[in-house]
Amino acid sequence: MIILLGMHRSGTSALAGMLYTAGIQLGKAFMPPLPENPKGFFEDLGVQSVNKQILASIGKDWDDVPTLQDLQRVPEPVLQLLPQVYAYFQSRFKSWAWKDPRLCLTFPLWADILSLKKVHVLFVVRHPMSVARSLQTRNQMPIEQGLELWRVYNLRITELLEHYRLPYTFVRYESLIESPRVVQSILEDRLGILLKDAWRFIDVELNRSEMKNPTLPKEIQETYDYLLKEWDKTPGYLSSEMRRVLKQGEDHFAAGHLDAAKVCFQQILETDPNHIEALNNLGVIAFHVGATDEAISYFRKTLRIDQDYVEAIENLAKCLELKNEFLEAVKLYRRVLKLGNVNTDILNSIGNCFIQLQQLKAAYDVYKKSFQIDGNQGDVKSFLQELEILIRSQEKRGVPGGIPLLVTHQKLKQLLAKDKYRIQIVSFSDFETNEERRLRWGDYWVKWELQKEFAKLGHIVVDKDPDIILHLFGVPIKGLPEAAYKIIWIHSHPDMVSPDILRQYDQIYCLSPTFLKKISEWGFEAELLVGGTAKTPINTERRYDIVFVGNAKGPSGRKIIRDLGKTSYKFKAWGEGWENILPPENYDGLYYDNEKLAELYASSTIVLNDHHNDMRREGFLNPRIFDVFASGSLVISDAIEGVESVFGDALPIYHTPQDLRTMIDYYIRNPQERKIAIKKGMAVARSYTFDKMVQSILDMLPSAVPEVNRKIEVREKRHKFVRWKDD
Repeated sequence: MIILLGMHRSGTSALAGMLYTAGIQLGKAFMPPLPENPKGFFEDLGVQSVNKQILASIGKDWDDVPTLQDLQRVPEPVLQLLPQVYAYFQSRFKSWAWKDPRLCLTFPLWADILSLKKVHVLFVVRHPMSVARSLQTRNQMPIEQGLELWRVYNLRITELLEHYRLPYTFVRYESLIESPRVVQSILEDRLGILLKDAWRFIDVELNRSEMKNPTLPKEIQETYDYLLKEWDKTPGYLSSEMRRVLKQGEDHFAAGHLDAAKVCFQQILETDPNHIEALNNLGVIAFHVGATDEAISYFRKTLRIDQDYVEAIENLAKCLELKNEFLEAVKLYRRVLKLGNVNTDILNSIGNCFIQLQQLKAAYDVYKKSFQIDGNQGDVKSFLQELEILIRSQEKRGVPGGIPLLVTHQKLKQLLAKDKYRIQIVSFSDFETNEERRLRWGDYWVKWELQKEFAKLGHIVVDKDPDIILHLFGVPIKGLPEAAYKIIWIHSHPDMVSPDILRQYDQIYCLSPTFLKKISEWGFEAELLVGGTAKTPINTERRYDIVFVGNAKGPSGRKIIRDLGKTSYKFKAWGEGWENILPPENYDGLYYDNEKLAELYASSTIVLNDHHNDMRREGFLNPRIFDVFASGSLVISDAIEGVESVFGDALPIYHTPQDLRTMIDYYIRNPQERKIAIKKGMAVARSYTFDKMVQSILDMLPSAVPEVNRKIEVREKRHKFVRWKDD
């Protein structure tokens, strides 16, 4: 029999929830969850009722602690209820647990009927100020009263343990929240039972009112220090000093002091070589400094100690994914799912691995499951649409797989001997079978403009047998013409790019200065190709205050439109999905003719622009920015990595909804400042026109000759993929 003893608001419910999750009986009917305990109290109503009656019968309550003499005044009819409750549990359960903080006060009466030799107490202690503040919130109890009540309860528990010589395990609430797996391991050792995955019940959000080093009255501090010494003696857990070192290491890491953090975690391993948190965190540090193999070694050692440590499994999978070991990464991700940690991040990572393996159908199935869990993932919805089109097209056309070969030095020399080239441009929109919908793809118009510029220079634009194939990367494509000189321009979907994909190409261009560095770390030579626009300034009257052109990307719409909120300005939007999101007066149609976009932009005081999550993170500028400035209007955009390297301070960037609304007000009310901003932006946009892009591509062909053979030496470091504890 397990009895949980602890002051109210000390975390006995969290610990009881763990036990209940592991299958331990706590009663037949529980007190229902309340806002202060949304996961439940796990208090048997029968036990709770008897304890309440005991206290009420002598004029006491949970916050009015009775003495031992008071308990002797409990009337006989109430005392007769105790053996009835105990008999009920004995008759139905081989083993069970009781949880009710009032047991701290009534236990001497229960001790007369219990088989004390079979009792094991779990003594739960939480920081006194956290308890007092929780009681202040829940019961409007003064802090001083809450602290004193905490002291009385915990001293009463220590007296009970000593008087009845009860075996017990001390559980510090903060440790339960910070390291539930470690606490579970201690409980399993002390109780002699397996708790399975019960630690998953614990939620860090349960730790709602913690304070850093609050000042306590002397008597309270002395009692707390005494109890902490009990915890330090608990086998299997770090001492207070080592917990301080662990916290110090975490603080160093958060501040970016990786060397100092590493010293702290190594110090912990000197005390406990099998401390899984320290091992996992050292792996994270190794990963962040680019020592991927060392990181993998730490994560594998962690898993040899605890094969189900989810953080280490996921971290190892991410490392292997970045080393292009996609099959093993998929196996590990599936292990995470099997352990019950089903979430969209894991599913999307599996989908990405399948894409790199060019198993598009498998990728589609995984992304579909992810979207079913969270239908607000605009990027995943786009992936599903694109994969569906690509799969359908491949099935229809029978696109071959094959292993693409790098062009030889001699083949490029033969190409450069020609005066004019046969050029084929491939974009994802090519696979769209709906002609009307194809016009809504941005890369369709990028391809169209590039084709025009190549043709102006006398080159021949073809659909087959090209000398040069230019792939406007949106998704991986199989079966590229082997004989052609293959160029890739990465202008979108950076998360789908991998070294295996880049190996297929003879020359690499990238729209993002930020992502260019990552390509270099993979061991590839690549050139920056930013752009482009074909728009020119148009003089027209202002018809709108604010416009946005783009699909809604999910049932709640794009973030920038949500940030805009309801506005008194004249606002119009065009694109798929807005009809069920925006009021009719703000929605003006499914599609806006690309050839008339410059006129629309010029007729708008402000044009809003945003980026998909991966584009924003990796620094891929939306071509809309160039088009708007080139048309003679002002664009306000969400923040994007590395934008200053292209636009400097010429592009107005917002960070919060209030930022956006303030900037809109400012530029609408200050036309002169708006003109200055447009002029600066237009000067940048004119540097990135399609004709200049095409000339850059052609001019770079001769310089590509010595760089045909490449080796991958350094892997990309993608910090977002590696979890830091429970980030």
